[in-house]
Amino acid sequence: MKIHRIIRSYDRVTEKLIGEAELVDMPLDLLRKIFHVEGDDPMYECYPVGQKELSEMQPYIRGALPMGGNLILDCDAVE
Repeated sequence: MKIHRIIRSYDRVTEKLIGEAELVDMPLDLLRKIFHVEGDDPMYECYPVGQKELSEMQPYIRGALPMGGNLILDCDAVE
């Protein structure tokens, strides 16, 4: 099983998905450091993404995110 990490943007009022962008080739250890996750946590949970986190992940983001929404780091399992 492979995990795809995705940043999803949700409307602040309706909470509907308004866009998403995939993280490509981002090392899990770097994600743990950015989100202050210790140990060998696989980070399957959702994490809120602020400007600081977004800036640090920028080199690995493929696609454009609509700004103005709530950003969440999520993951999908891909077979």
